[in-house]
Amino acid sequence: MSVINILSSEYEDPNAFKNRIPTSTERQFLLLLIYDQKEELEYLELRRNMLERQIAMKRAAADEHQRTVTMAKRLEVLSHITLEKMDEISPGIHSLDVDSALWKRPTTTPSNAVFDTLLAERKRIVETRHLSLEMFQNNLDRVVRQAFAAHEELEATQSLLSVLQRSLASLILRQSQLHHEIRLKKDLIGPRRRVPSDVWAEIFGIMVEEEEAAYESTSREGSPPFPTLRLACVCQLWRRIAFNQPKLWRFIAIPRTLELSFGQWACLSLYQTNVKAVRPVVYVVPDGKRVTGSGIHVVELLKRFTSFQVLELRVSRRNSEAEDILAVLEVPIVQLKLIGTHKRGSAGTSCPLKRIALQRVQSLSCLHVQPSIRNSTPGEEEMSIIKVDFIQSNLDSRPTILFLEALSSIQTVSITLSSPFFIDGDGFRSSITLSCLTRVEFSLEFAHLLFPNEVSLPKLNTVVITSSTLGSSTALVNWTTFLSYHKRQESLKSLTIAALPFGLDYHDSSDSYSSILRDISSLTHLTLVGEAIEPFLRDMHLALNTNLEQLTLQKARLPCLQLVELFVDIQSKLHRPIPTLNISGTMIPSWVIDRLEAMGMHVTFT
Repeated sequence: MSVINILSSEYEDPNAFKNRIPTSTERQFLLLLIYDQKEELEYLELRRNMLERQIAMKRAAADEHQRTVTMAKRLEVLSHITLEKMDEISPGIHSLDVDSALWKRPTTTPSNAVFDTLLAERKRIVETRHLSLEMFQNNLDRVVRQAFAAHEELEATQSLLSVLQRSLASLILRQSQLHHEIRLKKDLIGPRRRVPSDVWAEIFGIMVEEEEAAYESTSREGSPPFPTLRLACVCQLWRRIAFNQPKLWRFIAIPRTLELSFGQWACLSLYQTNVKAVRPVVYVVPDGKRVTGSGIHVVELLKRFTSFQVLELRVSRRNSEAEDILAVLEVPIVQLKLIGTHKRGSAGTSCPLKRIALQRVQSLSCLHVQPSIRNSTPGEEEMSIIKVDFIQSNLDSRPTILFLEALSSIQTVSITLSSPFFIDGDGFRSSITLSCLTRVEFSLEFAHLLFPNEVSLPKLNTVVITSSTLGSSTALVNWTTFLSYHKRQESLKSLTIAALPFGLDYHDSSDSYSSILRDISSLTHLTLVGEAIEPFLRDMHLALNTNLEQLTLQKARLPCLQLVELFVDIQSKLHRPIPTLNISGTMIPSWVIDRLEAMGMHVTFT
């Protein structure tokens, strides 16, 4: 295919040639065309600037002519008013015949001399009025002629201005066409340009998320990645794509320093400007550099954001920096992350907070942090936190429960520990009611310790068992103890078992798997994840009540046919079959789905 065919209007889409590389001759020809068109663009730019200056001059002249016409019209109106007044005075002056009066006067006497003087003065006034009237009439005629001339110049200037504007519009259109043609030619030459912009945007989004996830896995150690800024520096195409995708700028790392340097301020301001309406993920990272003289503080930058998707702050034992930052922010925060210092045998870095600091936070995550609410805080500000996650090595149950009690809207609590649980030796001295808590996620090791008999959970309806390293008998005792407090098994509606509990093979502990469901008479939704699916499915009929409405299987490791056979076997043993089966992460043939639906089941996939 020749270069002419490549550049024809029929093949304007550069993606049509993504599998074809131009030959060397075609490439050279395209480069020459691009060079010529760029020169034409420069010439058109000069002409455009000249036309814009001429248009500005003509507009100024037109404005001046318009002011002249307006002034002339005002003078004409005033002149007509003056002439009308002088015409009213003239009849009285003309009715007085001064010469006749002087000719008919009697013999000279002292009184006649005075009369002669008065008549002469009147004659002089009449002559002066006549001269003034003639001069004013001449001036009026001249003003009218100037007004007509200015009006004609105004029309000529406006006509020339419209011609210049049409020329400028044609020139701008030609510039746009040249830019489009140059882009098409560059798309044919450069392999990066053959990929559509939306595909590049998706690739950049995946890359940014992967780099941020890798940086987060190292506990934010080292320099922040700033991947979007590096992508925008590769080429003009990538820069245009990056600056048109606000979601690529949502990860913003702010150095934890007393004052920001001007370079840091410029970089962070660029991120803050490009993120636009997208809620950013802002995290404060340690910075060993000490920059002085800028006078710009971290809080000043944080105040420029209207909302936060995630705000991650470092908690220190030496100062209340995190609390001070939260106290001055008056914008909504979807998720607040507090990161402390890991210390063996410690429940985490102590972090007392004011109520006003958590007033606009929806979700709170604590990593090696033991939060608490200051008792000296005046007022009773409502805190909107509905979810709290604890991820740490050790946890003290007493301050944790007291902290949850202070959160009046808390609905979900998730606890993940990486080492043995440490319970407060003093225990709880008073009864505590978490009236809004509906969901808890924990391991069976400490369920009965974190929520003992002193803690009432009247609205608890969902439990997620994340793991258990205990033996079957001990784990079952812990679970039974947790359910027995305040008859929690009567309100429990949904149970998720996310890992194989008890630390034993299911062949040796089948009774334990059925026992975990035996006392829950109100259960309607059961979710099994991963390796917990097979043992529970084998022995579910031994303890399953008749109220179960939906069974969800996630990340099943069994072959799909074996999984279905297990489920069909359960259905045949139950007095009341399970009406809904939800399968996630496993592909099942259509004929199997038809078989399940023929049994009266509703099958869904996620």
